[in-house]
Amino acid sequence: MRLRDGDHRDGGMVTVEVALALPVLVLVSVCCLWFVDVVRLQAMAQDAARVVARELSRGVSTPQAEQQGLRVLPQGQFNIERSQRLVSVEVLFERAWLAPIGGRWTQQISAVAVGHVESELVAP
Repeated sequence: MRLRDGDHRDGGMVTVEVALALPVLVLVSVCCLWFVDVVRLQAMAQDAARVVARELSRGVSTPQAEQQGLRVLPQGQFNIERSQRLVSVEVLFERAWLAPIGGRWTQQISAVAVGHVESELVAP
């Protein structure tokens, strides 16, 4: 059987292919945006930990150093450990996401920074 120029047996296949591919493209786009946001939050957490460790290494009080860190990551929680020559700062941050099926799930983001206490601040 010969087909004429205007007679197509695969009519509607393009519509079906687009209908199947479009949700996949949307899902991939949402995953890419989520990944970029996680990387951005990780960088902000690392910057906040670095700022607090630097300020504590210079001899700034703990509340003032935490205030500087909260300027970088307002929702961050800081865990500070001190030894005689080192200051270790861990930043914890929980991000709530909307789940695709409904509901919410959280992801914990953390970063650690260590600083050396300046020599004139260390007791001999």
